[in-house]
Amino acid sequence: MKKFFRKLAACALLALSIPAFAKTGANKANTAKVTYNLLSGGTMTNQAEGKPKILVFFQANDAKSREVAKNVTASYSALSSKVDICFVETKRSSKAIVTKFRDNFASSSVNIAYDSTTTAATSMQEYMKVLIGKAASISNPLVVYIGEDNMIRHEDHGKKLTFQDIKNVLSDCMGVEVGSSSGIAEVNPSTPNKVYGPAKYTGKNLDNIKSYTYTLLDGSTVTNQANGKPKVLIFYATWCGYCKKLSKAVAADYNQFSDVDIYEVDADKDSASKIEKYITDTSAQKLKFTTGTDAGANSHNEYTKLLGSSGGFPSIVFIDCNNKIQYQIPGCPSSDITGRLRSVIDNYLIPKEGL
Repeated sequence: MKKFFRKLAACALLALSIPAFAKTGANKANTAKVTYNLLSGGTMTNQAEGKPKILVFFQANDAKSREVAKNVTASYSALSSKVDICFVETKRSSKAIVTKFRDNFASSSVNIAYDSTTTAATSMQEYMKVLIGKAASISNPLVVYIGEDNMIRHEDHGKKLTFQDIKNVLSDCMGVEVGSSSGIAEVNPSTPNKVYGPAKYTGKNLDNIKSYTYTLLDGSTVTNQANGKPKVLIFYATWCGYCKKLSKAVAADYNQFSDVDIYEVDADKDSASKIEKYITDTSAQKLKFTTGTDAGANSHNEYTKLLGSSGGFPSIVFIDCNNKIQYQIPGCPSSDITGRLRSVIDNYLIPKEGL
């Protein structure tokens, strides 16, 4: 009898620990941490770190995987505002094949990982062990929903999931409410839509310098290369007054620059404490800042040589979707700072027909 009541109490505690969602879902602990390499040059893990995450394990030649990629891409803005999403290729396809999959069925805005080793495939099998008790061959894609508490809430496999399917799971099993689909236009695999393309004017049209990897303050990494989406690099130093003026202005109007990736690159090897103070002083918490490393200083020197500029701070480098350097603003504009940046972006980075 005592054993019975102990079991009953344990069940009651478990019930209290499970969130009161419409459907409980799997409610299983996530697998061990795995790091996936992204086509963008950064990385993403399988762990939810305070934000729900969706992992889509796929194969580039799989029709259902392609369908899910199209549907997620078409709704990416609505989904990515609430959850992190990562597509993980599991067949050890080449980077070129995975890139072609992205270009035909998704976009550069979607996190897509490729892996020439067995890491991704092993990761998928670990999820199968957790979800069905054993490693198994399944129909692609395998979609794993992970709550913000890092608990697996649901899985789907072998299905042509629509935006509404995903939206329902997020609501029922994870308590995440997603708005209407209003993201990137759906991609037609026979005639892929390009989110970005030829800009109004051609500027310097120089090949980008070699790839440098920057570490952001949150520990994630990015590169100086533009991979399908325009990129703006702002090289700065924490002691520079004009840099502070520029950062403060860009941060105040940050929402108007959502169509490009903007990174504040520390080029003076400043300490983390100095960078944090700089961010506080300029109210620039919305901007993405790199740590002070050799990568920032060395890439700044290379851009200086290539563009024939003075090498002073700040220096703003504009790179189009094809990874061509089209423009540079040396220093901080004397007036209408964000208007000046917006004008360069519209003329030299954004397609003639707009977005």
